[in-house]
Amino acid sequence: PEAIGAGELVVFEEGGQDVAFFAREDTEFVFGTAARHPYPLATGYYSVHTSPQALNAGEARIHELGEQIRAAGSAG
Repeated sequence: PEAIGAGELVVFEEGGQDVAFFAREDTEFVFGTAARHPYPLATGYYSVHTSPQALNAGEARIHELGEQIRAAGSAG
């Protein structure tokens, strides 16, 4: 039952109860929900993977692609 300000991110605890929202003024918000994954996740700065090894490989590939894009931009 607390007020939530503009730009705030709120994380609800796991449960199956109803959630009610009451707006004091014109309001827009995004409400997302998902089933819990059956395995632990490895989270990075901007990606989520199923293992630390997959996270490292994915972030290395993102870095590699960024280098290629920067090189192509400066050469073209």
